[in-house]
Amino acid sequence: MRVLFCDSTTGHSPKENTSRPTGGILNSLTLIPEYLALRGHDVYVRSTYNQSEDINGVHYIKESQSIPKWDVTVFNRDVLPKDFVLYCKEQGTKVIWWIHDIVQIAYLKDDAFKFVDKVIALSDYCKQTYSEFYQIDPCKFSIIPNGVDTKLFYPGEYDKRDSNLYLTASSLIKGFIPLSATFDNLKRVNPDVDFRVYSSQRLHGLENSDNQKAFLQYMDSHGAHVYSPTSPEVLAYLMRKAWCLLMPNSYPEICSNLLLQARACGCPVVTSDIGSAPEFIKHGQTGLMTTQYKPHDQYSWIVEYVNLVMGLSNKELHKTISDNAPIGILNWEDVGEAWNVELLELTKN
Repeated sequence: MRVLFCDSTTGHSPKENTSRPTGGILNSLTLIPEYLALRGHDVYVRSTYNQSEDINGVHYIKESQSIPKWDVTVFNRDVLPKDFVLYCKEQGTKVIWWIHDIVQIAYLKDDAFKFVDKVIALSDYCKQTYSEFYQIDPCKFSIIPNGVDTKLFYPGEYDKRDSNLYLTASSLIKGFIPLSATFDNLKRVNPDVDFRVYSSQRLHGLENSDNQKAFLQYMDSHGAHVYSPTSPEVLAYLMRKAWCLLMPNSYPEICSNLLLQARACGCPVVTSDIGSAPEFIKHGQTGLMTTQYKPHDQYSWIVEYVNLVMGLSNKELHKTISDNAPIGILNWEDVGEAWNVELLELTKN
């Protein structure tokens, strides 16, 4: 089967997947095509990498480069040009829309989504919101969440966890408001707390807003350790060592790779009951969530969030979550095989 992936996510470099900070989109855009190539498919990727070369069995091609007729074209995110979609349909090509973002009012400029054969969502939240917003038949959807590189992200020895080490590594746009209060309370009961922030909007090619800059300056001036986003190797090491990962999301992610990576490492996650988080966190078992208040109820939400983090001083609760967190996390081979099954099913008739 000949498959073409089309994507415009900036910064895609399949040769640097584990050596520099990357998000879930860039990981999946590299690893899923590689898995499908291993299964014998003829796989092409047209992306912002925009070079013509073969890497790990995948043909990376330039925007202007033509290829023979393909069996399936996968359009990622908002890359769904109607003229190209209709051309694919005329050629008998099956069209997949692969969603990696929350619903946005200005996401698409035309009705190309009406002509796709299949929509791949990363969570039930993703499926529900897109189905309702675009009035797409739910039967057109399949849910395939992202995976984790289990060669990097795996549980460490529990007894070697550092009860002083607290991490946050989300993109700042995902949410950071409770973190300063959390840090102040942790420092009040433990002057030796090692609170680390690995965050910057530059990970996505953007500059930090004034509010984000003020937050980072506050944390730095009050004794937290502020760093740029780090590589997957370093992040995995820190997740095996840290007491917990803090994700006070006010942004409804459809499938957080960071959350999955932390769970795979047995690192308890403290997050918000928003977006797809309830699908990936069972409160008190595989992580903790603010369940009483939502981010818009800001002050009560902050108090609830801080209390959850402080409650992880209960070592019985902490160990329960650490032991349970890795259970059920998919690796990229699992995800690749789910894609393989979808492609075979879609093209069998």
